[in-house]
Amino acid sequence: MKKLRKEKGPSKVSPRRGIVVVKKTTKKDREAGKKVLPNKAPSRKAPSLKKSLPRKVQPRKALPPRKAPPRKKVPPRKVYPRKKVQPRKAPPRKKVPPRPVPPRKKVPPRQVPPRKKVPPRKVYPRKKVQPRKAPPRKKVQPRKAPPRKKVPPRKAPPRKKVQPRKAPPRKKVSPRKAPPRKKVPPRKAPPKPEWPRLPERSQGAEAEVQASLLGLQGAIEAEGLGIGLTVQSFINRDGTVDGELRVDDLPDGWRVEGGGSLIVEFLSRVFQHWDAFPQRPEVGGAYWVSFGVRFGPRSEAELEQLERLYKKHRGLFQIGTYPVQGWGRGAVQLCLTDYKVGLRAMLDNMMDRRGMPPTSILIRVVWTPDGTRPGHYEGEK
Repeated sequence: MKKLRKEKGPSKVSPRRGIVVVKKTTKKDREAGKKVLPNKAPSRKAPSLKKSLPRKVQPRKALPPRKAPPRKKVPPRKVYPRKKVQPRKAPPRKKVPPRPVPPRKKVPPRQVPPRKKVPPRKVYPRKKVQPRKAPPRKKVQPRKAPPRKKVPPRKAPPRKKVQPRKAPPRKKVSPRKAPPRKKVPPRKAPPKPEWPRLPERSQGAEAEVQASLLGLQGAIEAEGLGIGLTVQSFINRDGTVDGELRVDDLPDGWRVEGGGSLIVEFLSRVFQHWDAFPQRPEVGGAYWVSFGVRFGPRSEAELEQLERLYKKHRGLFQIGTYPVQGWGRGAVQLCLTDYKVGLRAMLDNMMDRRGMPPTSILIRVVWTPDGTRPGHYEGEK
């Protein structure tokens, strides 16, 4: 078989990289009579730049909006009256005669075959067996132990006589005399302060409490806020002294949400100019300071609004802090600004959560003759 030589057609040069592309002629082309051009050398010309430029895009023409074809009118569907159909009667049932029951066949009773007579079994008498005698035992003489050898007793060696050792004579030591003790005078108890009688001490403490509260009153009036102030003090039956400075007619900015911080700032600013009580006063005892706020209506319009809250909380509209030491400013400032247990936490709770505005601020000073911290009184809770 001879290998057919493939005829090559005209070559073309690609416009991109100048690669020669050769087109081969097929069998169909030759039968159709197409001319085959001779191969030419590929051209080495650079591709033209016109073909590589991007084609300009012509703007599209705005088409008119497409109108929907009109809908065909469909005539209403005719409703034909239904024909009255008479109820279908059930066909009468055919009378079926009762089925004859065939008579039962009489079955004769089954005869039991007679039992065979079995002769009784013979009982043979047993033979008498004499008891077997055991053989007589042999007498065994007891075994005698061999006689022991006599061993002479061992004699202990004679001990040497040791003379007793004499203890050396003790030196005579004269008894040591203890140095004479110094005579220490008996310790005297510190002289107790000669306090006057309790009523006289309470009167002196009340005068100091009034002087301190009046000084606070002057510092508050210097702020120029137009607030009502009243000072009151009294002596209890047990000798303690209570003094109270009441601040009424609070500004409107203190009676809304967030006004608790303004009240605390006002009190801390006032107590910077306050003369603290002495730690050991001349009258004895100790002074304690506490703060309270009373909530409620200021006018008849607010009285109607807070009537429901009065019934819900049974009229408990007053809060107060525990007494702190009255002889230091640091303890008073801590009681005012501490967010966990101080006055600011209670104000935020009552004003934000329950919506009750404050009406008056109470500054209370207590003097106790024995210096103990005052607690809750009966009915104060």
